[in-house]
Amino acid sequence: MASEILELKEGLRNILLTVEFTTNLKSDISQKLLTSNLEVYFSGKKKWLGPFAVLSNVKDDNEVIFSTGLNSTKNKLEIAFQLPKEEEAIVNYDSNVLGEYFNTNLPVCRILIKTENTDGHNLYRELVEKEFKNITVKVDVRGIKSLELESDIGKLNTEKPFYPFSTQPVKKSNFYIGYPELFKKEWKSFGVEIEWKNTPDNFKDLYYAYREKHKYKVSPNSFLEGQGEWLVMEKLPEYEFGLSESAKKMLGEAAFQPGEENLIVENDNYFKTNIEIQNREEWEVVDENKILFTKTGNDYKTTFRVTNSSYETDKNGQVRLSLNQSFLQELSHVFMHWHLAAKSKMYLFPTSHTLLLQRVQH
Repeated sequence: MASEILELKEGLRNILLTVEFTTNLKSDISQKLLTSNLEVYFSGKKKWLGPFAVLSNVKDDNEVIFSTGLNSTKNKLEIAFQLPKEEEAIVNYDSNVLGEYFNTNLPVCRILIKTENTDGHNLYRELVEKEFKNITVKVDVRGIKSLELESDIGKLNTEKPFYPFSTQPVKKSNFYIGYPELFKKEWKSFGVEIEWKNTPDNFKDLYYAYREKHKYKVSPNSFLEGQGEWLVMEKLPEYEFGLSESAKKMLGEAAFQPGEENLIVENDNYFKTNIEIQNREEWEVVDENKILFTKTGNDYKTTFRVTNSSYETDKNGQVRLSLNQSFLQELSHVFMHWHLAAKSKMYLFPTSHTLLLQRVQH
């Protein structure tokens, strides 16, 4: 059998081949009979890949993906198998390299019956007399890593951690994910998992100095007075810029105690993104206001799934994350100015932080 869908470069490749016959098969074609007497080969770059065993159940982390067997109406034979991550790519068939002289240049799958076995010979005699009505191939691929990644600035080097939204992320900054092998096929759905590298323990603490009332207008007085409460302290800190008399009096009698009023980033859910897919050269939103950073154990990840809603084959492709907020770096420069205006360390230090992305996989 030859099909473009079998062009599978990498990852854990799970495949289900369903053969539908015009008439019913015998009821004694058991799962064990199929797994013991069939073996599978695929066209590789330099040789036939295989043999691969037909499996009773194709699994990943105890999740059953596909199963082998005869369906209840006995007219469909399902054959499940798996190519491990370390196996080479399935590529287009080349008769000059692989021989056999099949009339195709698409990737080829060969299922051989072990006729040297008695049961295998009997299976062959049963199938050879049956007429095929239809053949369907389903693939489930996991752990794809050689993605084509871009920011608005250009292509990204995926060999090392990188800045997906550039070093100065602003609202509507974009991170693009492409995989041509997928988008030229009639895909059903795909999932993406993004692992972030230099994330904080939590985003509330990282952006604690960022306050709503300082977003558009700030002065030394309002910056200091708006960050929290003041407790008794003995020494008045020195400032390079003038403060109001009330601020001086307050500072002369108090020490800083942070408060939580007017926080811009109240929790990890602040930063959001739209998930969009390109369809016929237009971008369509498939998941709006997706939370960008979700904590899993000690790490932050971004995960999402896109389902094919009748996109035209070979005319859809790249998916992108488009930021709904900046990373607030435009405010860090303003806040840093007022922090440096004072020599005291008694109030919050506004940090500037751009996150690195460590790994993306389908």
